[in-house]
Amino acid sequence: MKFLRFAFLTVFILSCAAVAFGQKSLCALKEAPEFRGFHLGMTLLEVRGQLEDTTLFDINTPSGATGSHAVRISAAELKEKLAEGIDEINLAFVDGKLAVIKVTYNGAMTWTNAQDFLTKVSETLGIPKPAAPDSSRSRGNEKYKVECKTFAVTLAYAFGNSPNFTINDLAAQKLADQRKGDEGEVRKVIISPNTTRRP
Repeated sequence: MKFLRFAFLTVFILSCAAVAFGQKSLCALKEAPEFRGFHLGMTLLEVRGQLEDTTLFDINTPSGATGSHAVRISAAELKEKLAEGIDEINLAFVDGKLAVIKVTYNGAMTWTNAQDFLTKVSETLGIPKPAAPDSSRSRGNEKYKVECKTFAVTLAYAFGNSPNFTINDLAAQKLADQRKGDEGEVRKVIISPNTTRRP
C-alpha cells in the first residue's frame, strides 16, 4: 500500500512539474524549420543577403570565422517582404554558421490569446501543434517547446513581452558551451525566448 501511495505521489509531482513549466513536445522532424529565408546553418554572407541595410550587421560581425557571437537585426534592416509583422530578429552564430534564430513580433500581428498564437505559429513553422491548455490555468503566459534530435523550437506568449519564438541548433549550442568550459575564451551565446526587449 505504501508503494502505491509513493508511486501515485511521484506521478502527481511529475504532472505538476509539467504543468508548471509549460507544454513540451517531442518530434521526429529531421530539419529545423525555416522562417522567411532564415534557417539554421546559414553563413554570414547568406544572412547578409537577406538584409536591406547591412550597415549595423557589418559593424557587429567579427572578421574571424571562429567563435560565437550574436547580432540583433531590426525590421527596418530587413528586406521589406521579410519584415511584415516583425519587430526584430536576433541571430547567434557559432563558427560563422547560424545557430540560433529568435523572432519577435510587433503589434501589427495579433492573436486572440496565447493558444491562438501557439497554434498558428506552430503551423507556420511546420512543427507539431500544442495540445489545448487547461482553461482554468491559462492566463496569457504560455510557453511551448518542441525538442527534436538536432534542434529545439520554443514559442513564448507572455504579458509584458512581445510574442516570440526561438529556433536553436542543439549541437552548436553544446559546442559553444564546451569551448567556454575548456578555454574560457568563447562566451556562451543564449537567446532566451523570455528575454525582454531593450528599448
